[in-house]
Amino acid sequence: MARNRSASPASDHNAGHSGSPPQNPPSKRDKRRIMLSEKLEGMVNSFKTNLRPHFDAQVTAVQLDMRRIMLANPYAGQPLDDSGEDTMELVNNMVRGQTPTDSAANTDFIADTGKFYSEFTRSVNNAMAERDTNLTLLHVSGIHSEVCNL
Repeated sequence: MARNRSASPASDHNAGHSGSPPQNPPSKRDKRRIMLSEKLEGMVNSFKTNLRPHFDAQVTAVQLDMRRIMLANPYAGQPLDDSGEDTMELVNNMVRGQTPTDSAANTDFIADTGKFYSEFTRSVNNAMAERDTNLTLLHVSGIHSEVCNL
């Protein structure tokens, strides 16, 4: 007698088993990695959709700093004012309330405004302080040499 064989070898296996091992639940590390990658992907997508407002806000902040540097008078003989309140007042006067409407771009604008100007004022004020120190030392050494010559 002939045996009755099926044409497919898969019929010998249980229907509930597949060729791959059973899936384990993801570990804490994997869950955290997945969460961080999703968050990063969301941030990148948000930035891509709002690229132009971010760029405009950053360019405006740099232009304001350049304008403030051009208007500053480092030759007045006194240190430049670098207080934060005056800085924000000057910025508000320059933009006349026309800040970026997008909240993320507005945050960029606020964070970037004043960076270059504050570096400029710090450099100018430090150079003035060094100049004054050197002039004082020169004056004192000149007095000292006059006393020694008497």
